[in-house]
Amino acid sequence: MEKTLWLETPVRKPSTALKIPCDLKVEPYYGRAIEKRLWHTQYTIGSASSCDLVLDDPFVSKHHAELYLTEKNQYAIRSLNNRNGIFVNGTRVNDAYLSLGAVIKIGRSFLRFSKSFDPSKQDQKIFYVSNSFKEIIQEAKIAAKSNFSVLITGETGTGKEVVAKLIHENSFRASAPFISVNCASLSGDLVNSELFGHQKGAFTGAAKNRVGAILSAHRGTLFLDEFGDLPLPTQALLLRVLETKEVKALGSDEYQKSDFRLVTATSLSIETALAAKKLRSDLFYRIADNWIHIPPLRDRKPDIKAFVEGVLHKEQFQIEAEAKAILRQHNWSGNVRELNSVLNRAITRVKVRGTSIVLESDIHLHGHGTELASTTNPKFHSIRKMEEWMIRESLRRNAGQRKQVARELGIARSTLFQKLRKYKIQ
Repeated sequence: MEKTLWLETPVRKPSTALKIPCDLKVEPYYGRAIEKRLWHTQYTIGSASSCDLVLDDPFVSKHHAELYLTEKNQYAIRSLNNRNGIFVNGTRVNDAYLSLGAVIKIGRSFLRFSKSFDPSKQDQKIFYVSNSFKEIIQEAKIAAKSNFSVLITGETGTGKEVVAKLIHENSFRASAPFISVNCASLSGDLVNSELFGHQKGAFTGAAKNRVGAILSAHRGTLFLDEFGDLPLPTQALLLRVLETKEVKALGSDEYQKSDFRLVTATSLSIETALAAKKLRSDLFYRIADNWIHIPPLRDRKPDIKAFVEGVLHKEQFQIEAEAKAILRQHNWSGNVRELNSVLNRAITRVKVRGTSIVLESDIHLHGHGTELASTTNPKFHSIRKMEEWMIRESLRRNAGQRKQVARELGIARSTLFQKLRKYKIQ
């Protein structure tokens, strides 16, 4: 027989208090599981549509329970007008504090609580929880306190420029410019002009004087992204600038002083570049006073969840468990840049629907994942066109079954019928 304990006031505060913010995984009797971030002080739970958390469960009353924040900034749950009660970790309660890992049974549905990270406390909008990235942030902040050069390595899309900006903004040069140059996008005279500047007539097309990035970064930070693509002659010129802190514009005979801090980044293997003579060893020794390597996203899986939650938190969106599982299992060869792109597309689809939950069908991966990934996704010139395309594609995938289409799109069937009439879809 199940033990019953009625408590008129919250039980003694446990050592592992469940505080704001926290994550709630909802496993309803009917429908898909979803995960919700709790930020507010009060949530009503029940089967009524007016509740903050609606459970599709015939054993749940219209207004079954209330989740609230106590004066001690800790979540507790109280029973409202219901017949079946609420159970916390197998014990029937009337009003009880919640601890980390608490499991609440309401009707035939379950609510599971876990600790959450706070995106507002993250650096530079870098969402992370893994120990490896915490060490990277710590290394960056230590490097920021000195005036030595910093080399950042890692695959494309791992966030090297974001870490470079973090270094700049934590240094004594934070009030001065942060000048970023993508060396991979430049070639020939253009790269020298971009870095060192030029005088009018220095080369064909030089119609006026130009101040280079090195002078523009005076008293600030110069960030050279993909510096490994710099031609060897340009590397020699850059080495001299680092040694003398003087720069001469193309076509000029005068040197000008520039006090800057150099941060470089590359996705190339340093060892391979040195062996192939694509990188001067003497330049390497000047730019690698501090060396920070960022591992790929696939090697720090916890950060996938952190990034997803951080991005969706800004939109006040939730994500269903199936969608989160797809994101967690993907290889992410494009790292954070690819993940951010996938989330942006998903957010657009959710906004078009007018809902706040990212569904499995919203996740469009490059060559992986859902069936939607194999569907050609055209460019849209309006929200209306995108909405119509989403409805037609969902109808195609579900063989015209409108109940399934409404569920996949996360909208009521009545709303679907309105949109079908709107777009004249038979």
